[in-house]
Amino acid sequence: MVLLADRSRRLRPHDIRFEFYDERGAQWRPVRFRSTPGGENAGVFTGRRFAGFTVPAHGDLTVALRSRFAADGPLGPVTATVSAGRPSGADATGAGWSGQVTFRITDHPARRPGAAPSTGGGGPERPPGALAETGRAVRISRQVLLPLAGAAAVLLTGGGLLLYARRTRRR
Repeated sequence: MVLLADRSRRLRPHDIRFEFYDERGAQWRPVRFRSTPGGENAGVFTGRRFAGFTVPAHGDLTVALRSRFAADGPLGPVTATVSAGRPSGADATGAGWSGQVTFRITDHPARRPGAAPSTGGGGPERPPGALAETGRAVRISRQVLLPLAGAAAVLLTGGGLLLYARRTRRR
């Protein structure tokens, strides 16, 4: 579950579009938000044929998220907190909570008078390893890594044999 709270408490579920990447299902899934009595917005990571996440004991889990907000929604700082487990009760006891992350909803340049229209980006075609500002995260599978490691071992062994043969010829 993700909990979003803006200082003005004007952010509403219809202003929020969150998606999380389901690695097992290999697809982006929407996060549906509801308002809480305290003016926060709670979204649950769920979906049809989604079995949930497995967090190893004493471990961490990284989930790719992407977000966007309604053009006519409130601007300003928002604090996000993520919960692992099923919160129970009004104070959500029994759940493991992440640290708070604060970000800012800003006015998009395309909404300003005279600005060039946006070319988009970040749509469903963007792979899950893509990062907004730092480029693409590289992931190498074992099917690629093992042959590369084997080729590197053959090249290093061959180079070592050539050096050995060269030294023994000189003597």
